[in-house]
Amino acid sequence: MKKLLLIASIGIFAFVFLTNGFVGLTSAHKGDYTFYIEDSFTARTGYTAHDFVGVSPWRAQYEKLKLKNVVGESVIFQGTEEDIEELIKTMRVRVIYKESKNGAESIYGFTNRIKNSVEVNGKKVNVQFALRGTTVTVGSPVILGAF
Repeated sequence: MKKLLLIASIGIFAFVFLTNGFVGLTSAHKGDYTFYIEDSFTARTGYTAHDFVGVSPWRAQYEKLKLKNVVGESVIFQGTEEDIEELIKTMRVRVIYKESKNGAESIYGFTNRIKNSVEVNGKKVNVQFALRGTTVTVGSPVILGAF
């Protein structure tokens, strides 16, 4: 009985661990994750990027837990407009606005499933999707790196 309870507890913890937050919500696409750390020593941007290329979403989430002062995160993967539409639905995103710029399509939105947000054009935003060719970038609260 104790063994069964332990296994059930581990399973519940693993489910919550992987499905909680940005990494969990985007984990089906198995991309390359970047976490942005607030850094007063980086004068140009104010943050330092920590890249986790080719790691599983589990590993990315684990590595994120070890970081302090995470101010943003992103994932990059090969995909299509349909993948973005699926993520918008899965993440329960309310689309705020869309724009086309420098050959990329970008969608800004808000979801209650992600905590941090910023104001963009006077609206509260906490997730951004971008598509350039077949490369999808998803960032929270917005994409901080290039896309």
